[in-house]
Amino acid sequence: MAYVYLPDVYFNDVLKPCFHPGAAVIRLPQMNRIRSALLATLGFSQGLVEVELREPPAVSVHQTGFAIRTNATARPPGKKSTFILTCEVFLRVDVKGNRLVLLHRSVRCQVRSSVLLGKLLRRRLEDIIVSKVKKFLAKVEIPHPKGVTICQMDYHDGALVVWGNISTVEDVIQKRVKLLLKRIGVSSHPQ
Repeated sequence: MAYVYLPDVYFNDVLKPCFHPGAAVIRLPQMNRIRSALLATLGFSQGLVEVELREPPAVSVHQTGFAIRTNATARPPGKKSTFILTCEVFLRVDVKGNRLVLLHRSVRCQVRSSVLLGKLLRRRLEDIIVSKVKKFLAKVEIPHPKGVTICQMDYHDGALVVWGNISTVEDVIQKRVKLLLKRIGVSSHPQ
């Protein structure tokens, strides 16, 4: 049995590569006519949006799970007017049998706009974003490391402690010993 202590800093370091200077152009998913018309009135008629993270995503671990906060700007390609988006996702990763399962508890997004129409439609935009984030989270699958059996995950303020059995270390050592014995000409099986 082994346990690994993973502080907030670890998760923040893992997400740092997500932060790139400059805007990324994202194609919006297919939407119903009402949502498409709403976005078209705000200049998003081509189904494209420029999104730029304002800072790296921030992760904090609490006794109830993870909180992930992102700040970004969004605008129609080539336009100056922007929307400022702040989203927080609250989730947990739990163990079910020998699988890791992502459980999202809530998603909150806030939209701020410098455009009058954007201010009027703010609540509707927030609903669209929250809906899309929840659909994305529902599709996320967590890969399970081969040779590792996770028994328990304990959430604490500031860190996650993972308990489990690691069989791969023993396998790697056995393979290295066999390779070493073979190199020096010793058979690993008595004749």
